[in-house]
Amino acid sequence: MRATPTRAREGNSATFYVEANRVLTAPVTVNYSLSGNATYLDDYDLTPACCTATIPAGQMRTPVVLDAFDDGVTERRGETATMTIQPGAGYAVTTSRRAPTKKASIKIVD
Repeated sequence: MRATPTRAREGNSATFYVEANRVLTAPVTVNYSLSGNATYLDDYDLTPACCTATIPAGQMRTPVVLDAFDDGVTERRGETATMTIQPGAGYAVTTSRRAPTKKASIKIVD
């Protein structure tokens, strides 16, 4: 799992990538949870919507786009949205050279 870029200005977007450790022969739907001090649907939205992402057959990853809302509120230190991969049917949550983490964060800044 990773996020690029790791920061998003309000009114802009950044992308989480849910990644497998190999090219998949069948699609896999991965569960994830959200945490951090940014609030889903108050401070940002996700495409596709929370809280599953499907990696298609023939691929190793799929994007989940975070759209940061311009809420007009100044947060001096910004807000953070963190995605964490959760266990589920048909896959194992592991860390390896190709998929080094099960967690990624995007900081939303004014």
